[in-house]
Amino acid sequence: EMELFVPKKHLMAAAAFLQEAIPFFAGLTTGVSERLVGELARVGLVDEFTPLRGQYLHHYVIFFRRVLGEETYLAMNEGGERYSISLFTFEPERRRRTYYAVCGFLARAFARLYSARPHWGKYNPLTAAEIAPLYPGLERFREICIAHDPNGVFQNAYTKVVATGKSIPVR
Repeated sequence: EMELFVPKKHLMAAAAFLQEAIPFFAGLTTGVSERLVGELARVGLVDEFTPLRGQYLHHYVIFFRRVLGEETYLAMNEGGERYSISLFTFEPERRRRTYYAVCGFLARAFARLYSARPHWGKYNPLTAAEIAPLYPGLERFREICIAHDPNGVFQNAYTKVVATGKSIPVR
C-alpha cells in the first residue's frame, strides 16, 4: 500500500488528478486534459508521466480518509488537517513492478504539486531530498537524533536515511 497525505486545500485537485491519471495508466484513455499536462509540465514530470500510459490497471478501491492534524516533527498530518489517499495492491510481489512505477510517479507528482507526504511505514519511494521540503521540522528532528542517539542505536536503515539527509530512495 502507498498512502499519501494531502492538505485539505489540495484535496479536490488531487482527486481530479487521479480521476484522469488512473484511466490513462490503464490505457483506457489516450490523453489527459491540458490542465493536467500544464500541472505536470510546471513540476517537470510530463516525460515521466507519458510512458506510464497503458502500464497499470488499478484493481482496488482508492480510499480517502480525513486525518486531523497533530504536533510532531515528522507526522504525516503535522501542521493541520490532511486527507489520506490510499492505493492498495493485492498482486504478488513478482507482479508489482508497474504498481511501484505508477506509485513512484504519483508520490513525486503529489509531493511537488500538493505538498503530499507519503506514509513513513508504507511504500515510500521519495528520496530524503524529496521529503525534506515537505517537513518543516525535519532539521530539528535530525538535531534531536544526533543529540540523543549519536551512534544510531535506535535507528534502522530507513530512519538513518531520514536523519542524515542522504539522497537515496527510502522505502
